[in-house]
Amino acid sequence: MASCLSLTVRRVRNGLGIVTVKPIRQGATIVEIKGKIVTASEVWRYWKIDSRLAENCFRYDEEHYLDPDGEIGQYANHSCNPNSGIIKNGRRLILKAIAPIAAGEEVTHDYSTLWGADDSWAMRCNCHASNCRGMVRNIGNLSAATMSSYRRLGIVPDFILATIRTSHSPSMDAGGDDITIARSSTRMKRVQRHETSRTHLAMLKRDIEANLRVTLKLRN
Repeated sequence: MASCLSLTVRRVRNGLGIVTVKPIRQGATIVEIKGKIVTASEVWRYWKIDSRLAENCFRYDEEHYLDPDGEIGQYANHSCNPNSGIIKNGRRLILKAIAPIAAGEEVTHDYSTLWGADDSWAMRCNCHASNCRGMVRNIGNLSAATMSSYRRLGIVPDFILATIRTSHSPSMDAGGDDITIARSSTRMKRVQRHETSRTHLAMLKRDIEANLRVTLKLRN
């Protein structure tokens, strides 16, 4: 099975996952997430082919995602109580420990930290953490307390924060965040409009063909 420095891949609660071979200290760089850069349209196609392909993708910037298929990042599982998080350093996505990780422990991160407020997909959660949210949705669905904690840890990339409109409030003065979501799913709407247009054209073509068959039948 694939391995990377102090990591290995083996069977965990949810299929295969990344597991530590030796302890990792809090704040340490665990591994770089590698893969191919794909568009939102391609990820949308993954959801239709095999949802696992889409669930494995990492948001890379405003318009692109990183598909880790064939790399160790493919096995990075979600948890609502993660021990690691993703940071972007230049053009690289880095998995960083946000808590001490014992040898033999699975390395997990919260998928929501890489799903912008303009990402429309969701998945059922099976992490079994005490604070499990049941469904994994985009960053805008995180509680203010969770969002504040993740921001302090530095595991919400700037391009994800850019999808959120933050307003000043007393809760922010108290150390929390009052998050208001910018819910304009512009990018995904473009994809959905494209799919809708193709469906409309297919229906129009069928109607024309049906009318033509009726006309020819009447003439005969």
